[in-house]
Amino acid sequence: MVYNADQTAIFSEYLPRKTITSRGSKTVWVKCENKEKVRATAMLLGDSEGNKYNPFIIF
Repeated sequence: MVYNADQTAIFSEYLPRKTITSRGSKTVWVKCENKEKVRATAMLLGDSEGNKYNPFIIF
């Protein structure tokens, strides 16, 4: 049997990547309120028979 594992990031809060402002504005303000990215890492595992196993999550 062959196993395959991979890890992925899980973000609990998304910071804005886009903003809307008037065309031609010289200044664009993005409100983030000093928030930091909080994330966890999940390890996912499956095998060659199609079985999926419980994810392993690291905070």
